[in-house]
Amino acid sequence: KKDRTATLSRAPHLGDFVHQDVIPMPGRLAVDYYDWDLHLGFSVPLNEVTAGTLVTATGTIAAVVRLSGGRAMAVITTADGNSAHVLLNADIVRMVTPALYRGNRLNVRGTVTRTTVSQPAGIVAGGVNVEIV
Repeated sequence: KKDRTATLSRAPHLGDFVHQDVIPMPGRLAVDYYDWDLHLGFSVPLNEVTAGTLVTATGTIAAVVRLSGGRAMAVITTADGNSAHVLLNADIVRMVTPALYRGNRLNVRGTVTRTTVSQPAGIVAGGVNVEIV
């Protein structure tokens, strides 16, 4: 039996909290990045990438939480049971708000971040592309 963590997320179009299950492996979403020293591209779990590295990731939006200053935090997941937290700045949120809904696919490009050693890796998005599915 898998342990599942339940979270609350703010639905941007509803303005209230919606209860939902989140995939239990945060920070292990597969990401792509290029190592300029080795001149090679890699596809590895997010938590194996050094903080500050520019990565690209794609996943299905599982949750969106509105933050202060117009920012938002999205959880994206993949069918293999992995997920990542993605911080979207206010400019990006303004551009993609009409499509920031659970079930849509989100392609992000941004830098890997960790605030503490014990916290899973996340992505601070510098650019996003939302596909409506």
